[in-house]
Amino acid sequence: EVDEVVLMIDGERLQYFGGHGWDITPSINRDTFMTNQGAFGSIVIDSPAWWLPVTSPLTISGYAEGFNGMVQFAIYDNDGLEIVGGETLVIPLSVPFSDHGLFSIDVPFTVDSAQLGSVMVWDRSEGSDVQANLVEHAVWLTPGD
Repeated sequence: EVDEVVLMIDGERLQYFGGHGWDITPSINRDTFMTNQGAFGSIVIDSPAWWLPVTSPLTISGYAEGFNGMVQFAIYDNDGLEIVGGETLVIPLSVPFSDHGLFSIDVPFTVDSAQLGSVMVWDRSEGSDVQANLVEHAVWLTPGD
């Protein structure tokens, strides 16, 4: 797990980054991105990681701005069919100047055989029929014991 990053060019530690002089001293971490509008996505899935073999129940977690304090999620099978879906609460963080919060939910699912699938998380900021700010992670869905 990486807690902080220091950027260097030719062995020299950078103090500022980007054309707008983003102060990155003494180091940068997730909060640095969350407090700089546009540097952090509206939704970020932390778990599951890309291509990870997963079993039920699957923990889906990450960060989101969360329209009306909620995000929607779904697990899809190899044929693109929804196995399970729902919504979960986004808990506000105490990060200054950030609208992001944490979401986490354990989602039971069933598949008959191991297969490529996906986890998707989105919000409804553009209407109930629109998957706004959609983020997708490909995963290997595996049957339970």
